[in-house]
Amino acid sequence: MTVPTGFTISGTVTVQAPATAPLPWKATVSGNKITVVSGSTSDASVTAGQSVTITVPALAPATGCPGGSYVWGINASQVVGGGTGNQYLPTPGASTPTVNVTCDTLTNLTLSISPDAIMTANAAAQVTFTSKLTKAADNTPLNHEPITFFLGGNPISCIGGASYTDVTGVATCSYYPQAPPNTPLTSGVYDIVATFAGDTSIVPHLGGSTAGPVKLNVNATGTGLEVTPLIVPYRSIPQPVTLTAKLTYNNGLALGGKTVSFTLGSASAGSATTDSSGVATVNATLPVLSPGELDQYIKASFAGDPVYSGANGDNSVTVGPMAATISFIQSSLTQTYTGDPLSPTVVTNPANLSYTVTGFPQTNAGAYTVSATINDPSYAGTTGNQTFTINKASATIVITPYIVTYDTAPHSASGTATGVKGENLSGGLVITSAHTNAGTYADSWTYDGGTNYVSTSGAFSDVINKAGSSVSITGGTYVYDGQAHPATASASTQVATLTNPTAVSISYSGSCNVAPTTVAEGSSCTATGTYLGDANHAGSIVTATIVITQTGQIIRFTSIIVTATSTSGFAVSFASGTPNICSVGPALDSSNNPIPGKALVTLISGSWAQCSVLADQPGTNDVTPAPEVLGVFSTTP
Repeated sequence: MTVPTGFTISGTVTVQAPATAPLPWKATVSGNKITVVSGSTSDASVTAGQSVTITVPALAPATGCPGGSYVWGINASQVVGGGTGNQYLPTPGASTPTVNVTCDTLTNLTLSISPDAIMTANAAAQVTFTSKLTKAADNTPLNHEPITFFLGGNPISCIGGASYTDVTGVATCSYYPQAPPNTPLTSGVYDIVATFAGDTSIVPHLGGSTAGPVKLNVNATGTGLEVTPLIVPYRSIPQPVTLTAKLTYNNGLALGGKTVSFTLGSASAGSATTDSSGVATVNATLPVLSPGELDQYIKASFAGDPVYSGANGDNSVTVGPMAATISFIQSSLTQTYTGDPLSPTVVTNPANLSYTVTGFPQTNAGAYTVSATINDPSYAGTTGNQTFTINKASATIVITPYIVTYDTAPHSASGTATGVKGENLSGGLVITSAHTNAGTYADSWTYDGGTNYVSTSGAFSDVINKAGSSVSITGGTYVYDGQAHPATASASTQVATLTNPTAVSISYSGSCNVAPTTVAEGSSCTATGTYLGDANHAGSIVTATIVITQTGQIIRFTSIIVTATSTSGFAVSFASGTPNICSVGPALDSSNNPIPGKALVTLISGSWAQCSVLADQPGTNDVTPAPEVLGVFSTTP
């Protein structure tokens, strides 16, 4: 046998041969070549319909999907004492031995037979084969899948045509091996095998599987010897076992009182007499065997007597796997979302055993039921169902608040949410921060993390500073006039309008504490205009100087006493020639009596040069009236 390149032989190669085949059978491994030699000195150690099972524990090569197909080379020959003998030819129609390493769903196939013994001359003997096809991971039955049954390497033609599984995964095949059109079987023990070729019509594909061989005993006299298979746990020391076989005749009738001999491998295990049920029982010691199924390891034989012909039977010993542990590293059962597929870490004891997993890897945050089961043929163990938790990750939230000056426009903060792979998650970010008027605002944000990120929220501050304002104030320099001279002021802004632009208060300092009137008050007087601001504008202050300077003065005559005399000596009367400019009245003495010949001239407006006074003397009977004299002032006092 040639092991394909890439496969690694991982254990002891074992051989199971028919009971009639002389022992020992030896397997020798050299590189990728396995040579199996029987202990026979005859060239007929294996007859038609029988099989030699060679079990090769091997690790398949690692390969990506869709996998690969590997042909195992095999040839056999009849060789006596060395040299080259007759080559065995492959069974017509049989496929080349092939191992497919695929990404398909693994399947399990079982096989049973009823009855397991018939007579060669019984054309009415019907044999029924039953197989059940399930998924290896969870034993889910597989419906409507074709199962093919083989006897001695040749396909069996089932009654009614091809055999398909039903909803329970069970397929049956019945046929009459000793009746036409089948070629009747000669006496002997025949190997029955069931196969499922796989199914590529569904996704994921179903992988193929094989069951058997199971034994069909064909006896010339109808005696049959059914050996009970043995299933034992692995032991590192030899262990006691009980071997049983049932001897029957006439298509299933119990045959008691007959001696049945047993062997385990190549060693005799003793003999026993069948009871009334045809059962012979022997207590024996099973040597230390590696885990796995050893086909044809238990052999039983009935030598026959004058009434009943001899019969042989065999069956397998299945050694349970060695105890092992498999577990998850506890800390790895809780992880945080990364955006990549995540798996808990599996460890085995012994280390590096092969195993299958369910429920992982997983990518999204959540709680998942996971398990891992050792599938090394020599060991057994499972974690059982455990919970694998992927916690939500925290997104990176960056909020950019604003500090601006009032400009009548609304303002809003900005922000981003970023995932663990750098992806933009800002669609889940809601920022509440729109404001127009001046102020300091306590704003907030919320983030909806969805499936894989933690939902969170936060607070921050936004500031809209007040816009500026300015105050215009008018002071000045004034000539003393006896009046108070206050400053005037008003406020303004370049952004919108002020609520009360005239609400400017003016205070005085320096040489004044109110609007100055005198030169002393106006010597170093400062007027300060203060605008306190409004909701959206800051206040402002400005100063101005108010100066009061001395006023000039002149001396003016406001009234003049004029005197006129007449030559007659009579009193002269006076009148104003320009009553709008000046008035003329009597000049009074200290007793307020008019003084004859004098008048009081008072300037009303204009200047003295514009004032004229008229002097008259009306005369008497003896004196003529004097000519009227116009008096004009020639100087301006």
